[in-house]
Amino acid sequence: MPGVVVDGMDVVAVYEAAGEAIDRARKGEGPTLLECKTYRFYDHVGVRGMGLTYRTDEELEEWKAKDAIQSFEKVLLKLILLMILYPYNLR
Repeated sequence: MPGVVVDGMDVVAVYEAAGEAIDRARKGEGPTLLECKTYRFYDHVGVRGMGLTYRTDEELEEWKAKDAIQSFEKVLLKLILLMILYPYNLR
């Protein structure tokens, strides 16, 4: 079974990798393992402030800057801007 590692913080990359896996499965070529590498912002129990110090504040801030939702929002805003500025070029 083939496996694909993808940046789980990149919505478009995950979408494309999943689409390829789905196409492969629909062709009868079997399953695909998708490993989406992400970062967990909260402690294992989902609660902040548990006193766990296995990562620094700097590390957390670095990953927050790569937040999947905020990054994808920027992609969508650029696409909307392109559609407004160049509506005829998108056809």
